[in-house]
Amino acid sequence: MRIPFYRLGKIAIDGYLIDNISQPEDRILSVKIVESSGKPEIDPIPWERVLNLLYEGYKSVENGREENMLSKRLVMEGILYNPGIIYLQKKREINGEIIRRTYLNLYRKILEIANEIKPTIEGVTIDQVNGSIYINNKRDEAYSRLFETDKKFRQTLLGILK
Repeated sequence: MRIPFYRLGKIAIDGYLIDNISQPEDRILSVKIVESSGKPEIDPIPWERVLNLLYEGYKSVENGREENMLSKRLVMEGILYNPGIIYLQKKREINGEIIRRTYLNLYRKILEIANEIKPTIEGVTIDQVNGSIYINNKRDEAYSRLFETDKKFRQTLLGILK
């Protein structure tokens, strides 16, 4: 099955499945560096909708910073039982913040490019084999993870692959 992608220079943005990614912040995963494999077999969603979805994803990441304050309960547990609890919590917070900042930078760059270049529509081959997603016969880690964890994405993809 060839699905539509909007080509913007070297990058391409999924023009169909992006609308079926449940978590707005994960929409950045629909931006790929892929080659065209012909004409798409299904129609893309409108370009304006793709831009709006990306902007929603950007705002979700931008506003998604969680409080880094430790709860009193967590501090007490760490003091009374296991100081490693506080360390593990802080480590998770730091990792989350690194991912958040990376996503923010990616969203900013993609939105900047999207406002500068007029997109063209191309088809990209997508397949599912044993729970893994392949784009142009290469396993795609991001879509494979979404296929595993995002029910809406999985159902939509299985629906078009029938």
